[in-house]
Amino acid sequence: MLKLVQEKPEDFPDYVYENEQLYRHIGSRTDDEESVPWKLCVAKEHRPRVLLECHDQPTAGHLGIRKTTTRGAQRYYNQDASAM
Repeated sequence: MLKLVQEKPEDFPDYVYENEQLYRHIGSRTDDEESVPWKLCVAKEHRPRVLLECHDQPTAGHLGIRKTTTRGAQRYYNQDASAM
């Protein structure tokens, strides 16, 4: 997706490449104050680091699969259909 956005950004208005990072615009689906309209797209090779950040950090709290997944989904966009 990164390559496509870099080649023809006008074809992908929901994506932006900025500061060497790819972001996707996600419409507000809830009134949740923590929802982020632009989310960082995470390449497959960086997903283990994101999971560690959302699960193993002292502030993560080891709250279970759903809460860990929700924590990741609040800030990151997963292009694949599989869970983050």
